[in-house]
Amino acid sequence: QFFNFSTLKRLATSSKNLDSLMYISIRSFNRMDSYLHENNRSNLSALIVAGVWVEGLYITTQVAKENPHPDIAERIGEQKLILNNLLLILKNYKKDKKFASLIKILEELKDEFTYVKITYIPGEPEAIEEDGMLTIIQNETSIVEMTDKQLENIINKTEKIRNQLISL
Repeated sequence: QFFNFSTLKRLATSSKNLDSLMYISIRSFNRMDSYLHENNRSNLSALIVAGVWVEGLYITTQVAKENPHPDIAERIGEQKLILNNLLLILKNYKKDKKFASLIKILEELKDEFTYVKITYIPGEPEAIEEDGMLTIIQNETSIVEMTDKQLENIINKTEKIRNQLISL
C-alpha cells in the first residue's frame, strides 16, 4: 500500500500539518509512480496524474465560481503551463484509444487557455533553513492576464470535462 489514509486524514484536519501532509502525499505518490514504472505501467501513472490534475482544477474553478478572487483566478490561469506539460506526457500513449479520447478533451480545454497570457518577472532565489531542512524559494513573480470571460470559459469547460470523466 502506498498511502496510509488514516495518517493522511489526521494530518489534513490541522492546518499546522499541511507541510507534513504534502510531504507524505508526494513521497507516497513517488513510491507508487516508481512501482508503476518498474512494472511497465507508466501509462497508469500518467492517467493518475491527469485525473488528479483535472480534479484539482475542477475544485479550484468551483471555488473561483463561488468566491471570485484575483489570486485564485491567477492560479487557474497558470494551469495553462501545467496543461501543456500534461498533454506532452499523455501524447506518449496516444495510440491507446482511451488516451486519445482523453487527449482530445484536454485539447479542448487547452483551446480555452489560448489567450491567457503569462509573463514572468525573475527574482533572486532565496535559501531558507527550517527544521534542519534547506528550502530554496523562487522569488520570481508571474503576471497572468485573463479576462473574466476567459475565466468563465475555463470554469465551464473544466466542469464539463470533469463530469465526463467521472461518468465513464
